Amino acid sequence: MKSIRHRISAMVRERIFRYYGIPFSRHWVDLCVVRFLQTSGPINVVDIGASEGRVTAALDAHYGVRRGLLVEPQPARCEQLRRRFPDPRYSIHECALSDRQGTCLMDLLNWDFSSSILPVRRDLQTVNAVLDLNVREKIECQVTTLDTIMREHWQNETVDLLKIDVQGAELMALRGGEQTLKRVRFLLTEVSFIPLYEGSCAFHELHSFLRDRGFRLLAFQEGFRGQDGELLQCDALFRSSDHR
Repeated sequence: MKSIRHRISAMVRERIFRYYGIPFSRHWVDLCVVRFLQTSGPINVVDIGASEGRVTAALDAHYGVRRGLLVEPQPARCEQLRRRFPDPRYSIHECALSDRQGTCLMDLLNWDFSSSILPVRRDLQTVNAVLDLNVREKIECQVTTLDTIMREHWQNETVDLLKIDVQGAELMALRGGEQTLKRVRFLLTEVSFIPLYEGSCAFHELHSFLRDRGFRLLAFQEGFRGQDGELLQCDALFRSSDHR
């Protein structure tokens, strides 16, 4: 009964907020996305670093997903994704994305949401005090490029939202997706204000790369803070100047 009341209350709040032009989603879609990605029909989604699929599931509940492509390097997470998204609208790909193809050894951390193809920095005490970043196991994973996956599995269609959450390897993934970016309307990516992984990029590098390719920064959604309260990561929403 409590769950039903909660859902009804959330629906009422959503309608009221929408009436007054205030972004809100009872399905927990990032509010920056709700504010700018406005559409009357289902959307095409590419979810890089899909984890357990929370973002794609929320987008499907809020907008409807016409077609979804989910990429995740962790085998156990990919099994979760296959069970969660059995519909043929979705394709699941067990690999990591970078700017080249091959294989790599990936550290799976105890807090596996922070696992990356890049080694985590051990000198940032403000981070290590908050998250358990000890290595649980090492796995060998396939590495490919976004353009390669899109050529093989998704021809020609516009991508309404490209979401990237790859723990410091965002710029590497984008460099491997130059052709794909030409048909992306909105890009939601995690950004870091200081490098949290060895060889990772900081926000200014990613912003410069995207601006040179016609993307404009629209909004931030607050993310991870260190033990001392410093804002270290957030989600950033960009829009292509070529796809309004």
